[in-house]
Amino acid sequence: SAILALLVTFDLLSQVATITTLLAYSSVCAGVIVMRCTNPDSNHRTPSFIWLQTMNNINNINNINSVASIISNNGNNNSNKSKLQLIAKFITTFSTTYLLTIFSLSSILISLLFRFNHPWWILLLATTPLIISTIFLWAKPQPNRPSSTFTCPLVPTIPLLGIFINIFLICQMMVMSILQAIGWSVIGLVIYFSYG
Repeated sequence: SAILALLVTFDLLSQVATITTLLAYSSVCAGVIVMRCTNPDSNHRTPSFIWLQTMNNINNINNINSVASIISNNGNNNSNKSKLQLIAKFITTFSTTYLLTIFSLSSILISLLFRFNHPWWILLLATTPLIISTIFLWAKPQPNRPSSTFTCPLVPTIPLLGIFINIFLICQMMVMSILQAIGWSVIGLVIYFSYG
């Protein structure tokens, strides 16, 4: 730590710590949305599961190979149902993650446009993907609420606001501190995954 104090100013170090903390808060907010939309602890019937089950039933009626039998090649109905639930959870998780990525990238774009004082019409144009992804995340059905002791109110509104505000604050920091925070985060992830 003495070498780090010798090489890095206190302002830069405090901004790097702030950026990494804001990134952690943003990942928690995104995790709340993903957990609420997928709810991996239960075997709920998501819209993806209902659609896959309907397609499976139509294929069975027409004597065509069903989605689940193509995957499993056995006639066990419980096995087919669990495979369909697994596919449905994957589709739900992927679509939620995709929408959160669009939301985060458009938040970065809006924050940078605001930081560099671009005209209001460019900011308005940049908010289009943000608004569309927000509407899709609001419209996503939220299956059974978790029965745990902690629940977040107004999901996805509160987590989306948290993600947007955190990204906005990160984009207002010095560029050097953002680059150092990215560098230290990459080093931390390499260490984390190499010991896993």
